[in-house]
Parts: sequence; C-alpha cells; structure tokens
Amino acid sequence: HPAPDCDGHVCKPPVDECQDDPECNAGLDGICEADVAVADQTHCWYCDTEGVSNVCKPGCKYDSDENLIPKCPAEKPNCNPATHGCQAASGSTLLTSMVFKSFGCDGCDQEGVSMTLTGSEDLFTPPTCTTVDLDHPNPQVDFSGTSTFNATAAEQGIGWNTCYMAALDGKVSAALVTWTGSGTWKPDTICFDWDNPKTRVSICSFEGATLENGQRKSPYLCTW
Repeated sequence: HPAPDCDGHVCKPPVDECQDDPECNAGLDGICEADVAVADQTHCWYCDTEGVSNVCKPGCKYDSDENLIPKCPAEKPNCNPATHGCQAASGSTLLTSMVFKSFGCDGCDQEGVSMTLTGSEDLFTPPTCTTVDLDHPNPQVDFSGTSTFNATAAEQGIGWNTCYMAALDGKVSAALVTWTGSGTWKPDTICFDWDNPKTRVSICSFEGATLENGQRKSPYLCTW
C-alpha cells in the first residue's frame, strides 16, 4: 500500500487508487484467463478496500454466470473469494499431489521443473495446466531421489502455478517437462494423484532420459 504523505508535519492518508471494481477494469473486459495464475492476471482486477487505502489487485470476485466484473471464464467458472482465483465447476476431479522419482541429479546446485500437463482426453477439449520452476525452498532436495509436492496453501507459491488444484479430470494423458535447474537431472517417473480417492493415480514414465538446463522432454508413456 502507498505510504502516508507528510505535509507540514501532518501525516495525510494515502490516496485511494480505486473506489470500485469497474474502475480497476477500465479498458478491460474484466474476465480472468483460465490458465493464468492469480498474480499474473492482466485482464481482471478487483478493488481491495481492506487496507490503509484502496488498491487494484489481480483476481476475480464473481462467478462466470454473473453480470459483474471481475469474473471467471466459462472454463473455470467459480471464483474462490479467499484467493480471488478461478476454479473448476464442482464435480471436476482436481490434481492434489505430484510425486517425482529420480535416478539422480549430477551437479544440481539449483533445482526446478516447468511442465505443461494435458488432462483427460475423454473431453472434447482436454484441460491443460503449467508449473513454473517447481521446487521446494532450500535446503530440501527434490530431484535426486523421491519428493512429493502437495496442493496445499503452504506450497501453492513454490511453482504450482496453474496446476494448483487443476481440473484435469482425473488423468494426465501427456506432459512436456523442462528442467530449469543446473546440472543434469535423470527423471524416472512422475505420479499424479487426485482429490477423489476412487480415481486412479496417473503415472508418467521416462526411459533413460537426462535433462540439462532448458532441455525439455515428453515422457515415453503416461498411463494409469
């Protein structure tokens, strides 16, 4: 928030950036993008009135079927009032954990994995999501053995990006995986689990793959 101004030794409150949500969306359609994280939204903004002054922040306030902005797109119609992020409609099967198994990582002083995941191909338009530099903070080592990433509020900001609770409909049918760390990573498998305990785990397997910084590869097989 802006700092108060000092005028003649008298502190004046900072000037409000906005009074209402439409003011934050001037020149915009006010509809959030489905596959963009809340912090990176550029089309939808709400007026936050909870601080010292009113400021525009990225995110939704309304569901897609409401005639108000900022609102969610049809692909992810429900607005979460706590996070101002758009979510899939109730009934969708959501991604809740990813388990990486690696053969090792040589010279990997820095770690990170960016992925594009494709969900169930049973849908006319398969859903997708992305991770960006997925990695637990130091000193935890993730990609030399086995490491689990859980879709919890505590881990949301460590690279989950749009894959956080992503509505992939209970299946990862394809993946494009990029190593963003240093050294040489030797991936084995990635397992994906869901919020519905009756849904089988998806497993993507690599076959003798090695990845250096910036290199990308699709697993040779993704299955249940």
